[in-house]
Amino acid sequence: ASVFAFEFERQEVYWIYNYKTGKFYPFVTSGPRQRDNATEMRLGELMKEQKLPVERKLENWYALWGIPF
Repeated sequence: ASVFAFEFERQEVYWIYNYKTGKFYPFVTSGPRQRDNATEMRLGELMKEQKLPVERKLENWYALWGIPF
């Protein structure tokens, strides 16, 4: 996987590219080992509108704890 860090609404977010599927998905934390699912869903929809290939299966939106490495 490749990880790209961005800032969205003053929050650090990550776009993860899965080489096996050829798709991206967002990863946003809201605390130690907690995800901000609402922001992830919103980012996923925004990027779909921009024609970015976003992973549709939420079960493939894997958490990568400890980033940035």
